[in-house]
This record gives sequence, C-alpha cells and structure tokens, in this order.
Amino acid sequence: MPTTTTVKPTKQKPVTTPTQPHRISLPTLPSPLIIQTTQQPEETTDSKVKTTTVEVKVTTDRRRLYCPAVKVRDIDWPETLTGSGNVIKQCPSGTTGEASWDCNGSPAEWTPASGPDLSACKSPWVNFITGRVDDIEDPDDIIQISEMLVTGTEPDKKLYGGDVKGCIDVIDQLPIALEEQLKDLNQVERQELVSNTADGNLITGSNLLSNEHNDAWLDLSPKEQTQEAAKLLNGMETNGFLVARELPEGQVKTKVTDNIVMEVAVSKTSNLPDDGSVIFPGTKGIVNSSDSIVLSDVSIKARSTNGSAKLVFLMYNNIGHFLEGIDGVGNDTNSSVKLINSRVISASLNTMHSQSLVEPVIITLEHIKNDRRNPVCSYWNASGGSGSWSNSGCETVESNETHTICSCNHLTNFAVLMDVHGTLLPFSHHFALSVITYAGFMISIICLILCLMTFCGFKNLQCDRNTIHKNLCFCLLVAEVLFMAGIDKTEKLINLIFLIMAGVIMCRHTVSPANRNNDKINKL
Repeated sequence: MPTTTTVKPTKQKPVTTPTQPHRISLPTLPSPLIIQTTQQPEETTDSKVKTTTVEVKVTTDRRRLYCPAVKVRDIDWPETLTGSGNVIKQCPSGTTGEASWDCNGSPAEWTPASGPDLSACKSPWVNFITGRVDDIEDPDDIIQISEMLVTGTEPDKKLYGGDVKGCIDVIDQLPIALEEQLKDLNQVERQELVSNTADGNLITGSNLLSNEHNDAWLDLSPKEQTQEAAKLLNGMETNGFLVARELPEGQVKTKVTDNIVMEVAVSKTSNLPDDGSVIFPGTKGIVNSSDSIVLSDVSIKARSTNGSAKLVFLMYNNIGHFLEGIDGVGNDTNSSVKLINSRVISASLNTMHSQSLVEPVIITLEHIKNDRRNPVCSYWNASGGSGSWSNSGCETVESNETHTICSCNHLTNFAVLMDVHGTLLPFSHHFALSVITYAGFMISIICLILCLMTFCGFKNLQCDRNTIHKNLCFCLLVAEVLFMAGIDKTEKLINLIFLIMAGVIMCRHTVSPANRNNDKINKL
C-alpha cells in the first residue's frame, strides 16, 4: 500500500527590496552646507539580498556663516549670521542713540571693516549745546557754548561719531547766532566777543583733528567723514571773516593751535609791502612748517573794496585724512588714485567763495611723506554734492623730494595729491642705475645685431636650429629697443600697446620652420 507523505511548506522571511530612496527630514539650515555620505553594504543571511545603509552628516563652517562675537567701541557685538541685516545695539554707556553694524559676505565678516556706525551716538553735553545753539538769549550763552566745546573735545576726552557731527554743526551755526547778539553791543564788546568765540571754535576744531579722536571720525562712513570735514573747513573760514569784519584796519590777528593756524589781516591797498605781495604765514617761525601762500598786490587791489582788503588764511593738519572719502580722491589729470600728501592750506580775499585772480597765487606745500611721486596741485571743489578734489586752474610749477610749488588762478583750499605707490630714489642712485641700465642694453643690442648679421650673412649656417636662434635674437632686439624707448614713460598708454605688439611678434617668430613642417606632417 503506497505511503502518503505530507510536505509542509517552510515559512520564509519576507524579502524587502527598497525600490525608492528613503527620505530623510533635515532641519532647515543656512547654506552653504557640506553633506557627507558614506555607503556601507550589508548582506542578509537568509535572502542574500544586498541593502545599503546611508549615513548622512551635516556639517557647517561657522566662520564662513557667522561674523564672530567682538567688542568694538565699547559695544558687545554678538555672533551674527551673514546676510541677516544690520545689527542694532544701544550706544556705549554714557551716550544716547543706537549703533549699527552689518554682517555680510562668505566667509562672513563685519562691514565696513573700519568699524560700526556710531554716527547717532552723542554724549549728553553735545545734545545740550546742539539744542541750546538754536535758543541763545544773550552773549553769555555763546561764551558758555564755546567753553563747553573746548572742554568737551580735549584730546583726553572720549568722543564718538555723533559727538563729532554735533560739535561741527555747532561750530557752523554759532556765527549765525553771534550775528544777532552783536547788534546790541558797542565796538569794544563786539571785538571781544567775536575774538573769544573765534578762538574757542578754532581750538575746538583743532581738538577734533587731533590723532586721539581718529576713532571718533572712523565711527562715520567715508561719505559722512568728507561731509563733516568740508563743513569744518567752511566753519573755520566763516569764523575768520567774522574776526576780519570787527578787526580795525591795518591790524593782523594770528591764532596758532596744534592742528589749525589762522591769520586774519585787514589792509589798505596803499599800505601793501614794498615787494608787492602778501605772504602767509606773515610771521616766520609761528608754525613748524615751510608751507606758504604768496598773493600778489595786483590781485589784492583788483579784489579790494574801497581801498581795503580783508584776508583770511588757514592751515590744517590731519584734515586731509577725512577728505578722501569720495572715490579715493579723484582728480582730472589721470585715472590713477592719489592721496593727500600735504597740509591743507587756504586763502580768502573779501569773500568766502572761490574767486578768480588777476595774477596767480603761489603756494608752497611741504610733503608729509617723501616716498610718493607724481604730485598734482589741487583744490577742494565744494560744488556738486559732497565736494571733491580738482586741479582745474592749478598747475605744478616745481617739485622735488620734499616740496611742491603750485600756481593757481583762484583762491580756496589747496593741497598736493600724490601717488601712494613707488619709492623716490635719491638723484645719485637714480643716475647710477640709469647709466648701468642704458649701458647694459646698448651692449646687448650691439651683440644681438652682430648675431643677426652672422646668422643671415653666412649661407652655410642656414638650418632650422640657426633659424630659431635668428628669430630669438630678433625678438630680443625688438623687446630691448621698446623697453629703452619707454623706460621713463610708464604712464603712457602707447607703451602698453608697444609691449603687446612686441609680445605678438615674439610669439610669431619663435615658431620655427621645423615646427611648421612637423605640423604639416602631423596633419597628413
């Protein structure tokens, strides 16, 4: 009898084969992200089906994404994500207002690099005098404001960007308030009040230009620095003409501070010096500088009123640093960037506005640094927005390593702009290097010509190798001749064109006939 065997099916584990990649939810993070994946193959013992385990690591470089936490200008700036906009913080303790700083870029960095914007940070005493200047009731208020300006801006006092702006605004507005108070005073009282106020404003301006307050200027944007420096120039000139208006005829008032020198003169044209010119500074040795302005008697007489001339001369230290905020100080001579390399010196005759002269004024300016070159005599053109430097109407008469003499057909604020690159060599070194350079090139050119004559004149030397040498000698000869022709004319565009042409010639002639034949064979 046949036996029946019952076979029970064995239960197998189900095999799961992934058909779609797993979706992994990640928290939203700022880009850029670095995603690192590692694949680790594994086998199941039952099904022999391979699966893949994906390990995802998300790493971020905080230095690229975040501006670091820093303490600048007595304010704690927190770590900030790049592109998140301006960070607003309260101004330092003891001042009012808000400061701001921007975090931008990749890698992230605080911008501007010069520091945060503290143009709205003002000390309480600055807020007091800026409000008081619009509500002056008697001359004592003017004296009080002037004294507070002098005391508050001393070099050992802490100032911020808003303080600089506030003080310059008061200097600019105080002469207007002074005009109203002078109406009820006699001549002696008028002279005393004007003289004391002008002296106070001059000392305040000098204090603001001291090196100790550079950080306060850097609290302002470059554009604001230029605007405030130009406003300070205008305020000092206004004070000078107030003094000139009350100064008796024939007298000269000179005020010397650390960073500003003012000289005011009221002269009869009939009493001008025998040499026919007026020189500022009129007293030798009052300043440690050889800067000067020479104004001819012809120009003075042409601009005089009723036979009288009011002259205001001013000389500034350090203010040039803050008049470079617009396009790095542009000028009309060429497209290169120049910086101020002298003091700023000004002259005005009977009026504050720029005016043409019958005969040019001669300005001698001492260089601050002697390693700069290409001087350009320029003046501050206040028209058109924030103002800019221009050389229109001015020319460089003479210049050496330490001084530049300028000639201008108008009066205003003058300075010398110079290139910041390059090193000025002494004449003896320059002469020696020139002799060595030209002698070496002349010997080299003669030898190259002899080589060319040799390679071209002897027929038995004609071969591919000598053809290469001949082309090389020709290229070197052209290059050296062009170099000698343009060695002292590096600013001319035509020299660049010549050098490019020489390079093209060298590239064409260094291809030998043998190389050309090889190219033809390769094509075949």
